[in-house]
Amino acid sequence: MKISYTILLSLIMAVTCSAQEFKKPVKLELDATGTVLVENIFGDVKVVGYDGDKVLVTGEITLEARTTEKLEMGKEEFSIDAAKRNDSLLIFNKAPFITNRFSEVRERWWGNNGQEPDYRFLVHLEVKVPKKTNLWVSTVNDGKVKVVEVSGAIQASNVNGPVALENVEKVVKAKAVNGNIDITYNNLPGSDSDFKTVNGDIIINVGSALNTTVEFESMNGDLYTDFEYSGMGPEIKKVQDRRGGKTKYKIEATTKIKIGAGDQAISFNTINGNMYIKKI
Repeated sequence: MKISYTILLSLIMAVTCSAQEFKKPVKLELDATGTVLVENIFGDVKVVGYDGDKVLVTGEITLEARTTEKLEMGKEEFSIDAAKRNDSLLIFNKAPFITNRFSEVRERWWGNNGQEPDYRFLVHLEVKVPKKTNLWVSTVNDGKVKVVEVSGAIQASNVNGPVALENVEKVVKAKAVNGNIDITYNNLPGSDSDFKTVNGDIIINVGSALNTTVEFESMNGDLYTDFEYSGMGPEIKKVQDRRGGKTKYKIEATTKIKIGAGDQAISFNTINGNMYIKKI
């Protein structure tokens, strides 16, 4: 039986170009600190509050490369690591080409002149923290950010994926570029909050005794709420004209409403998406 040169070459190229994959587990036990920062790049991050006094990290790393040599490089140099600075604990992707929040130079997370590595990596993490921990958690692609049962101050962000926070108290900031932001409070917000997304809805679920001033802005979206509210006039700010030395007045583009006494401040900002304030 004869096999043509073209078919043989195609078979060789298919074998050569097929990606090779390697998976390895993640398991870390760390001393708790006041603030825990979790920086992921590709993959999910889930943080769960519990009654213990340690930070427990579990998950899985998946590496993929075109050649055995490149896969071995990934196995050798890529890992999940942790570092402590003052009262903060950082959990991060470690590799020669990645910078992190504690890096002296933080131009971008591709650290080697913007060049991508010779292999792909995907990391799914689950982190258990003491419930009162202050939290800063993020991912970039191919994953979602989820936080459950954390009563400390939370900042959460995602680029291409959703942010979901459940049974929380103090959400200082939540932002996404392409994804929804969905927040369910234990009862009432325990802090002022700032929510932003470009393409996605922002939904918050709160207790019925809400007292807040809501500031919202959207290019292609509306605000919907289950609560009775009163409208507030647009904010007028003084603007100093540096060239002429004259004082001008600027009407802000945002709209404000007051729910209850308006004690706390919630800010919504989205370009393509609606905003919802729902009663629990």
